[in-house]
Amino acid sequence: MNSLKTTAFGSFLHMLLMMAEEIYSLLLNCQKVCSV
Repeated sequence: MNSLKTTAFGSFLHMLLMMAEEIYSLLLNCQKVCSV
């Protein structure tokens, strides 16, 4: 049971990290477009 929770939490953290990276790259692209 405990390991299951840890695995779910790990996958949730991984998902958040992936979303954060996508948003970060999107923001970087917006900055490039706006600065031009």
